[in-house]
Amino acid sequence: MKWRINKGKTIFTAILMLAVLLVGLLIVFRPDIPDIEAPAAQRIAVTTMKVEPQSMADEIMLPARAVPFDDVIVAAEQAGRIIALHIDQGDTVRQNDTLLQIDDRPWRTGLKRAELAMRDARRDVERVRDLRRSGAISQSDLDTAETRFDTTQLALEDAQLQLERCTPSAPLSGIVEKRLVSAGEYVNPGQPLFRLLNTERMKIVLDVPERDVGTLRFGESYAFTLDPYRDELFEGDMRFIAAAADPANNAFRVELWIDNPDGRIRAGMIARARLKRRTIDDAVILPLQAVVPMSGQNIVYVVEADHAVRRIVQLDAIIDGKAVIRRGISEGDEVIIDGNRAVLDGTPVTVDNDWRPAPVANNRNSPE
Repeated sequence: MKWRINKGKTIFTAILMLAVLLVGLLIVFRPDIPDIEAPAAQRIAVTTMKVEPQSMADEIMLPARAVPFDDVIVAAEQAGRIIALHIDQGDTVRQNDTLLQIDDRPWRTGLKRAELAMRDARRDVERVRDLRRSGAISQSDLDTAETRFDTTQLALEDAQLQLERCTPSAPLSGIVEKRLVSAGEYVNPGQPLFRLLNTERMKIVLDVPERDVGTLRFGESYAFTLDPYRDELFEGDMRFIAAAADPANNAFRVELWIDNPDGRIRAGMIARARLKRRTIDDAVILPLQAVVPMSGQNIVYVVEADHAVRRIVQLDAIIDGKAVIRRGISEGDEVIIDGNRAVLDGTPVTVDNDWRPAPVANNRNSPE
């Protein structure tokens, strides 16, 4: 039994000595293995622009709508049955054109009575004046006859007016937008007959926020576009600025007036008016994609010594897809405008300025 234990110790000692020998041989005769270095930090390709302050117009683009210069409902002034329609929807009318005919026979009869009464009153007052000149009657008798004459004359004028009301006319030149009655229909005073629009001049109506209304100037021209003619720029004169804000949105109604002789601008068209707030001198302007929103802050990266350096900036406005920087970067800074979302503060970068920025959708809402 003791022999077996000694034999095991001998074997273990031999194995241990063999292992030590092998390690020594590896140390003495080790192969040439090159040293492994840590990889260098990867450089990010970026595109930059050098900051050069310039002047820029701060403008706001507001939705608007085109409305006719006049929008009138012509109502009946006389009761009666319509016996003829002289115009229809879509027709163009001139001021004082007859629109329709109401049965005027009762009123013609009344006019004839008034004319007969007027003839008698005129004859009587002339006779009384002759008698007064001869002294046959008193002044009081003459006054009574003249009063009767005047009253009869007023009745005649009223009968003529009642007859004229049977043929309502256009109060303005324009287009018949809608016919609201039909031939044979009986109408009453005040009942709508036609809707007329004066589109030879148009109004572009918009609501201007309280903070911007103070920059507007009465009588100045302002540009606007219309959805059907997106590539065309129109101009209208500012002819109305509301004295009070609309309680619903605390905005002020503003009207731009424009001549429309060819009728291209139609009522209800959607417009977009461009209102100039101010001119920003020495503005620092960057493409909007150069600014990275991060944790409630706006971040811009500049290149310093081939590394991206983070700057916190404050925006003054966003105009036409461009960011106007109030503070945080200065003239001469090399700002990363592409590749900025792939870097962090201190990231090594390689500048590649062959890149061109992609178009950015317009965003004309300035920050608060």
